[in-house]
Amino acid sequence: MKRFVPHGKRKLTNDKGQSMVEMALVLPIVVLILLGVIQFGIVFFCHVNVTAAAREGARMASVGKTDAEIITKIHYTLDTVTFLSRDSDPERSVTITPSEDLRIPGDQIEVYVPALVDVVAPLLGGQESIFPIAARASMRYQAE
Repeated sequence: MKRFVPHGKRKLTNDKGQSMVEMALVLPIVVLILLGVIQFGIVFFCHVNVTAAAREGARMASVGKTDAEIITKIHYTLDTVTFLSRDSDPERSVTITPSEDLRIPGDQIEVYVPALVDVVAPLLGGQESIFPIAARASMRYQAE
């Protein structure tokens, strides 16, 4: 025998749509965080490679290589990095101080390498699709 329950006091047991609504509210936030983590990893990967290129250039300069050889090596190293923007031209932007004719043994040689990282997952609309990074390395000039 069924008991009579007034209309206002019935317990709602049908919650099939609740999990879908929760998913619709939480999923965009989770995807945004995931894309942010991926983009951070890409920028960090590129920064490590640009730093390695600057260090390699400083090492070459410290043993007496010419500026042209150094820039070619840096250009070759940066060409292997996947997410670096191809709009940046390393030949124009690499700075080596002092220039090769002013180097004296024992002086510090500094190599500065700027680069641009392609933004794979732009999190906010309207922002530029590149992110600038740079690395600087210095070593003592040893060549005679």
